[in-house]
Amino acid sequence: MKILVTGVPGQLAHCIYDEIQSHFIRDEFLFTDKKTLDITDFSCVDNFFTEHNDINIVINCAAYTNVEKAENDIVGAFQVNSRGVKNIVDACEKYDIALFHISTDYVYEGGICMEDAPLKPLSIYAQSKRDGELHIEKSNIKKWFIFRTSWLFSEYDGNYVTNILKKAQDITQIMYGVTDEIGCPTYARKLAAILINLIDTEKYITMENGIYNVCGGGYTSRYEFTKTILGGYVNLPIFTEKYTNDLDYNYYAKLLHVNPITKVEAYKMFNLKAPRPDTVILNNKKIHSVIDYDEYHNFITNDFMRDSWENDLADCLTRYNELHQD
Repeated sequence: MKILVTGVPGQLAHCIYDEIQSHFIRDEFLFTDKKTLDITDFSCVDNFFTEHNDINIVINCAAYTNVEKAENDIVGAFQVNSRGVKNIVDACEKYDIALFHISTDYVYEGGICMEDAPLKPLSIYAQSKRDGELHIEKSNIKKWFIFRTSWLFSEYDGNYVTNILKKAQDITQIMYGVTDEIGCPTYARKLAAILINLIDTEKYITMENGIYNVCGGGYTSRYEFTKTILGGYVNLPIFTEKYTNDLDYNYYAKLLHVNPITKVEAYKMFNLKAPRPDTVILNNKKIHSVIDYDEYHNFITNDFMRDSWENDLADCLTRYNELHQD
């Protein structure tokens, strides 16, 4: 079986690559970046699939994910998250390809959300992602799945965790965390393993087409998430080996300290424009019914369904340390 993964060099595509290198996977994976496959260009997509007409599954990780930038780049956001998805959908219909598509919790109105919870995409980013979902839902693809995830993080650049760690390098930075924005942090490596497991075990064949929430265990605020990120960072060798001898208490205390602020305060302080839901806690029961605990536990080191986001973050920080240690 041949699987196409779009969205290189994004964190999820990167983690999918890592996972297939770590396990004996029988299938062939093809990874593409924008230069190789520009999903917004219909001719490019059509030519690509004509040349690679033996693809069985597409995992679409390609997305416009800069929530703030999207508010001033409506065309760009919809080109990738809507038009690009439509082009992929057309190819999947034409060549009878199964589609795994990654979407976001930002499409929900808020609260504790099962897959049929009320939708209220507030931002341009969320609206463009929902528009892409609709192309899939209205399609004639035989096998399609939309995986809505939340607060995706990894050891690779371009997410909340690595952005906080970059800020922590500068002792002049004052750290803030929003107390009234609640969500479920999700380790991209675990989401990658879920997707690969569905393919490797061929469970996707008997799965019902539709939307599946996939997120990490538990929920938290941005404030508590930030505190936990920094609390783990100061115990990593890349930090302790660098500062053990000359790190004074004030710097240490400053690094550990996160100032709590409200969402309203954050919008004023950082001139934010994109509206976000206050609380989205994804209910994972539907995907629970598909993944076998014991089989999945043997597939990777930790059990995604039972592991807390704190444990996932600790795993992520360990890998971050390995990437950045001299």
